[in-house]
Amino acid sequence: FESEHLQLEVIQPARWFPAHLNREIILLLSTLGVRDDVFITLQKAMVDGLNEIVVNRAAAMKEIVSRHTLDREFAATTVIHAMMEVGAEPRDEPYLMRMLLAYRQNRLLGLEEKAHICVEHAALLMGVLDESKTLQYGQVVMQRWHNGAVTPITGRVVLAKNPCLHPGDIRVLEAVPPPPDNAYLRSRVNCLVFPARGERPHPDECSGSDLDGDQYFVAWEPRLLPPRTHAPASYPPRSKPRDARVSIADVCKFFTDYMQNDVLGAICVSHQAFADQLPYGALDERCLELAEMQSRAV
Repeated sequence: FESEHLQLEVIQPARWFPAHLNREIILLLSTLGVRDDVFITLQKAMVDGLNEIVVNRAAAMKEIVSRHTLDREFAATTVIHAMMEVGAEPRDEPYLMRMLLAYRQNRLLGLEEKAHICVEHAALLMGVLDESKTLQYGQVVMQRWHNGAVTPITGRVVLAKNPCLHPGDIRVLEAVPPPPDNAYLRSRVNCLVFPARGERPHPDECSGSDLDGDQYFVAWEPRLLPPRTHAPASYPPRSKPRDARVSIADVCKFFTDYMQNDVLGAICVSHQAFADQLPYGALDERCLELAEMQSRAV
């Protein structure tokens, strides 16, 4: 379309976010064969670490340094980080101690209500396309830029895009280092580079997502790699052709349709309830039907 707008607007730069599991990902990984004791072990390690931050300054500093950029989860981490950077001691500064206790309580609340289990070898990354067309189908590139150094992640990785209800939304791919002579891939840091090759884009296989700023949970923790995978669901495009002009009637119809179809929460809760009770878990026909309903409701 024609436009006089010639400015480049950046919504969000690529950033390396710490990642955690949630109920949906845990349910699908369990359905695909990951043992329950793996999640219990990760949960215990997280709780032990949170208990340690209120009695061990080194543990608190390590935890806060890795999390202080996540303002959307708990904005006070920035304050805690700033105070500890200048040498404040929790045992000598009551305000800092209260902040650490509030931080710990916030993380435990997320664990209790949403099963937010932190995974050390995992990240939440924005997906981008390999425009150099170097990567083959089934390959991705992940590089972390931290303190002036770039560290590539290699090996098998498991990835997902929330919300995810279908077992095929969990994908297992191979993270490869960028070729030394490929400046394009070597310059892509703190993001997840998907291949431009293959019959179907990997992002579309993950809950029907695309590369318009979507972020992906990706883990290279060996214990979370499922022993089996499932074929991805089909997510056909749902766009309908319409006239270029948009009237106030179109706006009203969009609003009423949205209000009428805003049932995503109910679908997700029903899916979890059925999957927990049925012997085949998320592979049961009723769960697969709910997953299809969720893809239409998003």
